[in-house]
Amino acid sequence: MSDIDIEIVLELFSAEDDSLVIVEAGEWVDDGKYSNKETIVKYNDKFYAVNQYRSGSYFTDYDYGDPSCVEVAPKEITKTVWVPK
Repeated sequence: MSDIDIEIVLELFSAEDDSLVIVEAGEWVDDGKYSNKETIVKYNDKFYAVNQYRSGSYFTDYDYGDPSCVEVAPKEITKTVWVPK
């Protein structure tokens, strides 16, 4: 993982550039005054998680922090669920 790649991904994400493929668009998760959102994107055959943060309120205004980014990889997980017969 290169810091240069992460900087490029953040610039492209902020510019809503078409060279980034959105793999999974997250939704804002509210935690009181603070909210966060994670979006998975693909760039140059690598996957990145772009995390966005904001504070404030729906009724007032939101202040957005600088997004952060890390390289990620998909991992398949098998889950067992118990259901009634």
